[in-house]
Amino acid sequence: MDRPAPPAPVFVTLGELSRQMGVELNGLYALARRAEDPLPAYYIEGKRRGAVVLVSDLSGWFERNRVPYAEARRKT
Repeated sequence: MDRPAPPAPVFVTLGELSRQMGVELNGLYALARRAEDPLPAYYIEGKRRGAVVLVSDLSGWFERNRVPYAEARRKT
């Protein structure tokens, strides 16, 4: 019997995002702290650990901040 697919996540933690993207966790926190178009990471009120990113916000941010592979390779 086929099981329905689990629902898509609404948010991911920065730790999960770090593992998925292969980016250092400190690098994601640096992106969240930058002044221009920061990574849209949030804490739940009263907590200061386990920042989360709404998947819907991440998609738009990634569209604005991605660099094509060929272009990135030319800069190195």
